[in-house]
Amino acid sequence: MSTLRFAGRKWLFASFFVLGLAAILAGSYIVGLIFLPSAIKINYQKRDCDRALQLFAAYSGFYFDASGERAGVSNLVIECATYNLAVYREEQKAWQDAYNADKTYLESYPSGIFYDEVYTQIARVLIAWAKDLYSQKDYHASIGKLEQVVQSYADTVAAWEAGDLQAEIYRNWSGNLFVSRNYAGALDVLNEYLLWAQINHREEDVKVAKDSFAPLYLGWGSELRNSDDFAGAERTLHQLQDWARANQQPEIIDVANYELAQTYLEWALDLQSQQMFSDARYRLEQAIAVSPEPQSDTGPAAQSKVAMLSVYLNWGDMLIAQNDFPGGLSQYNAALELSDDENRASARDAVLHGYLVWADALVKDEDFIQALEKIKLAGADPGTDTGKNDVEAARAKIYAAFSNSQGQQAQQAMKAAMRAVCQGKKQPEFPIFGLDKNKIRASVFGVNTELPENIAATTPGEMHYVACVEEAYEITQVKEAVCCKAIYQRINWRVTLYGVSDALEKAKATLLGVEPQDRFETRLFNPLEYIVGSPPSAADLAQWLMTVMK
Repeated sequence: MSTLRFAGRKWLFASFFVLGLAAILAGSYIVGLIFLPSAIKINYQKRDCDRALQLFAAYSGFYFDASGERAGVSNLVIECATYNLAVYREEQKAWQDAYNADKTYLESYPSGIFYDEVYTQIARVLIAWAKDLYSQKDYHASIGKLEQVVQSYADTVAAWEAGDLQAEIYRNWSGNLFVSRNYAGALDVLNEYLLWAQINHREEDVKVAKDSFAPLYLGWGSELRNSDDFAGAERTLHQLQDWARANQQPEIIDVANYELAQTYLEWALDLQSQQMFSDARYRLEQAIAVSPEPQSDTGPAAQSKVAMLSVYLNWGDMLIAQNDFPGGLSQYNAALELSDDENRASARDAVLHGYLVWADALVKDEDFIQALEKIKLAGADPGTDTGKNDVEAARAKIYAAFSNSQGQQAQQAMKAAMRAVCQGKKQPEFPIFGLDKNKIRASVFGVNTELPENIAATTPGEMHYVACVEEAYEITQVKEAVCCKAIYQRINWRVTLYGVSDALEKAKATLLGVEPQDRFETRLFNPLEYIVGSPPSAADLAQWLMTVMK
């Protein structure tokens, strides 16, 4: 009995304990069901999203939504979650995700408790994103983010920072392109920078942008010139001139003209190296015309004038080498006209050289007369003693060649010399006679006869003497009859031997001809007849000459 009574008490005690615990739990549940939504709202109002999210986790996990409170609380919690996600992504520097979360919040909760903060935050995210892209040298994308800040969030502090950062990016972007020699790209960025600065009334940036154009164009032009792209350099410097005129910067025009003159000078030198002398002269003329310092002793204009002299001289050399002697001398004379006291001697030597080479070519064609004319022109202004000596040496060479020639001009000169000596008692025009000391020979003037080969001169050099012959008719007898008359004549040669080179008489003689044959016949219809004997023979003349020529 006592055991049963004790067991009953234990059961009763356990029942009361369970009922009490259930009552407590029920009370707690009711309290949580009533007060948790309020606590969530309170923490939301306090902007403590972490606590609000924790309470909502407990509320949604343990409590049945008997009163319909959960829906209203859920909206607040989702807003908090969206905000927290944006903050978290920003802390992670996941800029795209952070921007998307901020954008979602602003679009979803225009009246949200965090709207102003997120509005500022999204601008800050775009700035940070732009800086990150900037550090990666993704300038275009970086500027895109900054422009997004200015366009969509202009009333934030970040918008002011965006403007300064965008200006910095433009400067470094164009600068990096310039250093990497991407001049066209740098120019595009500078134009974009200038336009942006003008639109946004950033006067300091306008000045910085404008000041960057000239160095860019000049560097670009210099790069093209150094790579022998002279046409490209010319085009670039013309663009700089146009830009300077449009922006009223005359000092930049002068700088561009100086560089343009330098470009034309180097272009001309390159063309000269290719023997394109006409084009080279044109470029030098351009260099002189465009140079802002035409009177300078050291600038491109002065250098171009010196180079012009070289062009004419080298042009002349090329034409002379091509046997275009008139053309070559024309260039040499152009160089002489341009030369000053310092370089006149070299130009004069070139003219002299041109005539000498021309004369040498004429000698090869055995045109000695014209060759001597060129020597005469060369000697008109030889310049130096060396030039005079060269002229005299060339003249002597021509005389030697003329003296040994058997060509047409040599034969004509021999005939002219015989006339001069025999008829005019004058020395020949050219001192080319009797120069061959190994062959002392003569020619005959006045009669049509030919000397034997061992005596007859075949070249002016061999012709030491000329035998001037006059025919004289001597009557040896006269026979007459009632009907007719015959006169017998002998042809004699009065020979005077002259030295050709000095036109002095060396010897003289009369060579008797052959007595005419006695063949007189009475002729009714021929009352007077001349019977003439043969003249002396060439052998007779040769025999005499051999006795008197030394």
